[in-house]
Amino acid sequence: MKKIFNIFSIILLYLLISSFGLPVIADLLLFLILFLIIKFDFYSIIIMNSLLILMIILTNTFIKKDNSTNGNFYRAHEKFVADESIYKKNVSSEILMPHGDIVALDICNNINNLAQPRKQLFITDKYGYRNDKFNIENAEIILVGDSFIAGSSNTQENIPANILSKLISKKVYSLTSISGPDYYDYHIQKNLDKINKNSIVLLFYFEGNDFNYKFEQKKGLKYLNGVPIPYIKYLLGFGYERLEKNKDKIFIKFLKKIYQKNYLYKNIRPKSQRFTKKIIRKWTNSCPVEYHKIKNNNVGFYYKNINNLKKMYQLT
Repeated sequence: MKKIFNIFSIILLYLLISSFGLPVIADLLLFLILFLIIKFDFYSIIIMNSLLILMIILTNTFIKKDNSTNGNFYRAHEKFVADESIYKKNVSSEILMPHGDIVALDICNNINNLAQPRKQLFITDKYGYRNDKFNIENAEIILVGDSFIAGSSNTQENIPANILSKLISKKVYSLTSISGPDYYDYHIQKNLDKINKNSIVLLFYFEGNDFNYKFEQKKGLKYLNGVPIPYIKYLLGFGYERLEKNKDKIFIKFLKKIYQKNYLYKNIRPKSQRFTKKIIRKWTNSCPVEYHKIKNNNVGFYYKNINNLKKMYQLT
């Protein structure tokens, strides 16, 4: 029985260390150091776990008082996303966005004066779609697509459905999936009984990530968004990145109730994720954002310029 308790305590020790939100490699190093110190001693393990639990509780109590109402979400899109790639129902919220998507996606560069703070009004209807003007039942035009059509970084007034409605004086509804093409058809089929038979349904595909591409393969190379990466670097770098993603799955999905109250993890984890990704992307030369000067302004573009890669692309 004591042996079983020791094993359980060792697992708990690793989970407690991981709950700080550090990179996986840091979790392993700290765990090994502490493990060597306590040397699998029964009482030392209990004391160490008790101290870590007390530290986490006290730190979370302190952080909670100063925790932003937005948590660690830079826009409402992530804050209100729910199951089945739709948003939570009947949301009406205003969030301060400190920056846009390019700054969030850029993990390699430090470009000054690029962030543009703005307020985002975010409203969803009773079905979990982003609409505040019209119902799906009486819509004349229905837009289906991805985050561009949802206006994931736009304030409510500037989502495509509302802009189009103003331009053509029609009732436009956003039946927008925030995932890939598989969900486009899913949401249409799911709501067929609600769609007016006289409605026009416009389906939008995004060239950036809605199509599958096949790249010219060369020996010893793997391709990420058209960027050639030596196979060993790809295997090590992105294999490790999968470990980081799996850690988040454990804490966010399987330990959801604990995660929701773990402000320590919520504050540290985004920073440790960016730090880890920055090292991997620079090491593999696959930084996702590049900048070009346009009228003396730095303008960021997600992924590499496709003109430089056109010989590699073959649409499948």
